[in-house]
Amino acid sequence: MVSQVVLVDDLTGAPIAAGRGGTVSFSVGDDAYEIDLSAANIGHLHRALAPFVDAARPLSEAPARSRVTSIAASAGRKSPEMLAAIRHWARRHGYEVPRSGRVPADVQAAYDAAH
Repeated sequence: MVSQVVLVDDLTGAPIAAGRGGTVSFSVGDDAYEIDLSAANIGHLHRALAPFVDAARPLSEAPARSRVTSIAASAGRKSPEMLAAIRHWARRHGYEVPRSGRVPADVQAAYDAAH
């Protein structure tokens, strides 16, 4: 028997279609969180946090975290919002990525490994 997992956007309560979102991990202070979001809400979260991330210092040693594989990582095509989030993450982590077009596979793999 095959099981199917359907993610539900924790903000809206709407089901997340395969490849259109995933689980996001983040921490504030000593508290760590995970939230399931649609690709659009992942984009909203990244844009909302961007001013803080841009002003922040990277940790010299990132705390160990479990690997979370998002639906978007396992399903072929990524939404425009997810690609924008990947590009934003990549630039913050020193990768050179084009403003449009294909995101290099090594950058996508690094993003997936980090999330």
